[in-house]
Amino acid sequence: MTTAQDIERSVARIRERAPQSAPRLGIVLGSGWQGVVALVDEATTIAYAELPAFPLLGVAGHAGELVLGRLGGDEVAVL
Repeated sequence: MTTAQDIERSVARIRERAPQSAPRLGIVLGSGWQGVVALVDEATTIAYAELPAFPLLGVAGHAGELVLGRLGGDEVAVL
Protein backbone atom coordinates (compact mmCIF):
# COMPACT_ATOMS: atom_id res chain seq x y z
CA MET A 1 0.00 0.00 0.00
CA THR A 2 1.30 3.44 -0.93
CA THR A 3 1.50 5.86 1.97
CA ALA A 4 1.55 9.65 2.08
CA GLN A 5 5.21 9.36 3.11
CA ASP A 6 5.95 7.29 -0.03
CA ILE A 7 4.35 10.00 -2.15
CA GLU A 8 6.30 12.76 -0.40
CA ARG A 9 9.57 10.87 -0.87
CA SER A 10 8.76 10.29 -4.55
CA VAL A 11 7.97 13.97 -5.10
CA ALA A 12 11.22 14.94 -3.35
CA ARG A 13 13.22 12.58 -5.58
CA ILE A 14 11.59 13.94 -8.74
CA ARG A 15 12.27 17.53 -7.66
CA GLU A 16 15.85 16.61 -6.83
CA ARG A 17 16.48 14.99 -10.21
CA ALA A 18 14.46 17.47 -12.33
CA PRO A 19 14.18 20.71 -10.31
CA GLN A 20 12.99 22.84 -13.25
CA SER A 21 10.37 20.35 -14.41
CA ALA A 22 6.70 21.37 -14.28
CA PRO A 23 4.85 19.02 -16.63
CA ARG A 24 1.50 20.23 -17.93
CA LEU A 25 0.75 16.95 -19.68
CA GLY A 26 1.09 13.32 -18.59
CA ILE A 27 1.39 10.61 -21.22
CA VAL A 28 0.90 6.98 -20.18
CA LEU A 29 2.12 4.48 -22.76
CA GLY A 30 2.73 0.78 -23.03
CA SER A 31 5.80 -1.19 -24.00
CA GLY A 32 6.11 0.56 -27.38
CA TRP A 33 6.86 3.93 -25.79
CA GLN A 34 10.45 4.21 -27.08
CA GLY A 35 9.36 6.06 -30.21
CA VAL A 36 7.72 8.82 -28.17
CA VAL A 37 10.48 9.01 -25.55
CA ALA A 38 13.04 9.47 -28.34
CA LEU A 39 11.23 12.72 -29.24
CA VAL A 40 11.41 14.19 -25.71
CA ASP A 41 13.91 17.05 -25.52
CA GLU A 42 15.90 17.84 -22.37
CA ALA A 43 14.83 14.46 -20.98
CA THR A 44 15.40 13.39 -17.39
CA THR A 45 14.78 9.69 -16.77
CA ILE A 46 13.97 8.31 -13.33
CA ALA A 47 13.50 4.59 -12.70
CA TYR A 48 10.29 3.63 -10.90
CA ALA A 49 12.51 1.72 -8.45
CA GLU A 50 13.80 5.12 -7.23
CA LEU A 51 10.25 6.32 -6.52
CA PRO A 52 8.65 4.64 -3.47
CA ALA A 53 5.09 5.51 -4.58
CA PHE A 54 5.52 3.81 -7.95
CA PRO A 55 4.92 0.08 -8.46
CA LEU A 56 7.69 -2.33 -9.31
CA LEU A 57 6.91 -3.81 -12.70
CA GLY A 58 7.04 -7.50 -13.37
CA VAL A 59 6.21 -7.39 -17.07
CA ALA A 60 9.01 -8.11 -19.52
CA GLY A 61 9.62 -5.30 -21.97
CA HIS A 62 8.37 -2.49 -19.75
CA ALA A 63 11.04 0.10 -19.00
CA GLY A 64 9.58 1.13 -15.64
CA GLU A 65 10.75 4.71 -16.04
CA LEU A 66 9.38 8.22 -15.69
CA VAL A 67 10.68 10.56 -18.38
CA LEU A 68 10.35 14.31 -17.87
CA GLY A 69 11.11 16.84 -20.60
CA ARG A 70 9.67 18.79 -23.50
CA LEU A 71 7.64 17.40 -26.39
CA GLY A 72 6.42 19.74 -29.09
CA GLY A 73 7.24 22.71 -26.86
CA ASP A 74 5.16 21.43 -23.92
CA GLU A 75 6.52 20.07 -20.67
CA VAL A 76 5.53 16.44 -20.29
CA ALA A 77 5.78 13.46 -17.96
CA VAL A 78 5.91 10.19 -19.92
CA LEU A 79 5.22 6.94 -18.10
